[in-house]
Amino acid sequence: MTTEPFCGRLPTEFGSLPKKEFMETIYCDGSLKYICCVHNNEITMLPVEDMSHNEAEYEAILLALDIAEGKEAIIYSDSQLAIRQINGGYRVKNEKIRVKWSSVIKVREHRAEKGLKTMFEWIPRGQNQAGLVLE
Repeated sequence: MTTEPFCGRLPTEFGSLPKKEFMETIYCDGSLKYICCVHNNEITMLPVEDMSHNEAEYEAILLALDIAEGKEAIIYSDSQLAIRQINGGYRVKNEKIRVKWSSVIKVREHRAEKGLKTMFEWIPRGQNQAGLVLE
């Protein structure tokens, strides 16, 4: 399996959610085989191995944070668990997930120290451009 990212253009039929003013909009999703982010209609997809679906969701969020480097961003995911954990609504019980959650929180805090706002929002699967790519 290749570790090179796949990058391409998103078909226009996927549509998009309204952009938050002055923020980069990034859609992300993870599966047992790939993580995917869609930003400005560009697709970035990386293969993953030996991780749960929830771990892959967090890896996709970390990829989205890399894509957002230096810019304010809103990151959309269809993982209610991950988004609620990141936003403080749910506790993190699984140790493997706690490590990935901690990485996301550290990056968010580092971005905040630089004055970069980062929002994480849940969206339904059918509105997640990255999820539609992985289908």
